[in-house]
Amino acid sequence: MMMKSTNDEDTADVLPHTVRASSLRMRPSKDLTGILPTKEVRVAYQVLSISNIDDDQNRFTVDFIVYYSWYDDNIRAKMDNSKTAKSNDWKVWQPHPMFFDNDLETTTIFSHLTVDKDEKSGPTLVTLIERYRGTFYQRLHLAHFPFDGHTLTVNIGSKLPAHELRYVEDPLRRSGIKKEFSMAEWHLLNSKSTFTSAHSVASNNRYPLMKLHLSVRRRSGYYVFNTAVTVSMMVVLSWSSFFVQAKELGDRMAITLTLVLTTVAWKYVVSDKLPKIAYLTLFDWYIVAAFFFIFMTGIENIIVTLVDNDQAATVDLYVGIAIVSLWLLWHTLFCLHVWRARVKVRETLAREFVSDEVLEVMCDGGLCEEILDKNN
Repeated sequence: MMMKSTNDEDTADVLPHTVRASSLRMRPSKDLTGILPTKEVRVAYQVLSISNIDDDQNRFTVDFIVYYSWYDDNIRAKMDNSKTAKSNDWKVWQPHPMFFDNDLETTTIFSHLTVDKDEKSGPTLVTLIERYRGTFYQRLHLAHFPFDGHTLTVNIGSKLPAHELRYVEDPLRRSGIKKEFSMAEWHLLNSKSTFTSAHSVASNNRYPLMKLHLSVRRRSGYYVFNTAVTVSMMVVLSWSSFFVQAKELGDRMAITLTLVLTTVAWKYVVSDKLPKIAYLTLFDWYIVAAFFFIFMTGIENIIVTLVDNDQAATVDLYVGIAIVSLWLLWHTLFCLHVWRARVKVRETLAREFVSDEVLEVMCDGGLCEEILDKNN
């Protein structure tokens, strides 16, 4: 999808275009041998914000600035005495950036180009600064929800083929994330850019490609304290039926069925907060287990009424202890699995942003969980 230009009220104070956009027919200047070289464009970025990470529709919205810099000796313009000059009469070659593959809706908030001529050495540095706000598709794997983490990717390419243009990292301009930016539900851990090329089947050409990777991890506290703790309390309350006389089936089942209905109603209320996917997440397994233990309590209430009166209290006691013990065992195993899932998520995200040699040393020292925490 090609980018669209618009005028935003919040960017009214930003300078407009300072040059006329070049056409695709315009090419960079040839070298001394007369050969048209591959133009090297240095790229840097600044992530301003990320919002609307949608679990159901697998999309996210990001606001960011990209800096494109390159040298061009073929600028047809009148240079004044100042080091940096701006004129609407200039016509400058540009890399014609565009988004590839996963963009759903992208807007160019502003585009600003400046020309900086070094009077001593001669080459002219051109810098194109563009701010984008777009919604991008990203497949999210939610098996570890709400302890999941993801790498969000934005693909920035060009209308020019790879033999004419190559993106490289800008060594003079620092890329990264705006420090004061934060999200309520997510930790934005890290970011990096990789440079490659992509093949187009339609044109049978390869095009330059910069991939902007954003590492995020969900803040699980909301789901733990507002949902998991609540359903745990319902399970514990179902055990209050054990304190009713073993033969009082009606009173016992009144407690159990009330809690079953309460849990079902609670599940409908929180369903909007949970991802709508076809497989079970960690949180889904926890809720299913809670229903199962409440169900087991109801079955125990029925079975104990079939036992002789002199043995009913003993059976009730031991079966109740067994149910409570199984719940505690389940909690221990579940917490252990959650801990392992969190470590796996952090290591997976770390491997995408840290070299294998550094990661191996840190994991041997037991620091795998701290690899990305420095950016929190």
